[in-house]
This record gives sequence, structure tokens and C-alpha cells, in this order.
Amino acid sequence: SRAQALAQHLTRSGLQTVAILAPSSSYGQAMSRAFAEVLQGSMVKVVAELSFADHATTFLSEVQQLGKVQPEALFLPVSSSQLELISSQLAAAGVVGTYRVSRGPDGEAQPTTSRVKLLLSPAEGMGERLLRSAGRYLQGAVLAPLSVGSLQVGSSQVARLDYGSGEEPTSLDALGFDAVRLLRSACRQIEAVDSCTARTLGKTLREVSLDGATGPLGFDSTGQRTAGAMLVRVDGQGLELIRP
Repeated sequence: SRAQALAQHLTRSGLQTVAILAPSSSYGQAMSRAFAEVLQGSMVKVVAELSFADHATTFLSEVQQLGKVQPEALFLPVSSSQLELISSQLAAAGVVGTYRVSRGPDGEAQPTTSRVKLLLSPAEGMGERLLRSAGRYLQGAVLAPLSVGSLQVGSSQVARLDYGSGEEPTSLDALGFDAVRLLRSACRQIEAVDSCTARTLGKTLREVSLDGATGPLGFDSTGQRTAGAMLVRVDGQGLELIRP
């Protein structure tokens, strides 16, 4: 659903070409397929599909190929640590711009026509380190993490997880946090008139919603999550929630 939400965002952006750079793992290939399927029949053309070894740390060959095909957008179904490495190498090659930098190391004007204009990624496991280390390479990037952890998302109502100890919350922490909060909310609603049992809980869970650490949380009559994947845009050293 997160890969699909990123693809849908791309179709609304007005950009017409995209490249996919994914790990060769089953996760990377599944995310790539889900992303590409949404683009079928749209105005957006996939101009390159590149893959790399799951534990790679150098992407020079792939970056060079991207420089040749010059896509307007780039989909990276990778972890936040891989996104950190890839984005810095893309910037070093001039494939993407850097934060508030319009000239190269020798003072020459950097071309803008050949740059990737939009980076898209699920940024698995993202946290404060990603923005601190690679934020200048990710300006305007649209991410679909399971959770933003302890990061502030503009003035939105996305719940933050902060242990107060410097420990970075994980995606599993966020999922568990939301599950417990939703159950508590449903039980409080039930207990106003009845006992919170499995029978009453099943129905009430489809009537309760909240702003969770993983985004807006609620379920329809089939048990599917009602809200789409949470999308955020990198803006400076912070994040802004993208409304559907």
C-alpha cells in the first residue's frame, strides 16, 4: 500500500518519467512491482529498472546509468540507511540537487534540467539520523515510512514516539503502540454501555479511529485499514504531512 501511495502521488505530480532502483531482495522486487502496476495506463513512463545486491554500500554504476537516462523521478524501495548512502552518491554525481547549493565545487553553475526532480521511497526504519545525515540531499523527497518515530511532522496530529532516553523507536514499536491505543479507545467506548468482550470489540473496532504513530488509523467492514499510507515530504530539517 505504501508503494502504491507513492506511485499515485507521482501520477498527480505532472512528471512523466521515472526510474526504479531497488535491492534484488524479494522485498525490493515486490515493492517495485506494486509501484509499477499503479503506473500502468498513466502518463508516467518507467524508463529504467535497476537492481543492486541487498547489502551493497556503493552504487556508482547505478548512479551513472541514472545520469544517462535522466528520469524526472526516482523510486527507491530501500531502508533509511541505504537511502542515506544512495542519496549522497546521487548528489555527488549531480543527479539530484543539494540543499541551498546552486554551484559546483569550482563555482560553476550546476545544471538543473538533468536532475531528478522527485525522490520517492518508503524509507524503511527512518529516524532522526536520516534527516541529520542526508537531509540536504533529500529536499522535497516524498517518503512513506511505517512510522516517523520521534520526528515532528509539521503541525499535524501524527503521534510521536519518544522514549526520552535517546533510543530510536522502531516500526514495530509504532505498530504496537497504535494497536494498544486503538484497543483501549474501543474498550472505553464499549464499557460505557456494555462489557468489552471479543464479540463487542470486533464491531466497535470498525467504528473507532485515531491519529496514530503510523498515520490515521481505522478499519472498514472487511477489516482493511481505511486510510491510505502516510506520506511525508522532507522540508528543511523537518517533515510535512501530505494530505491525500
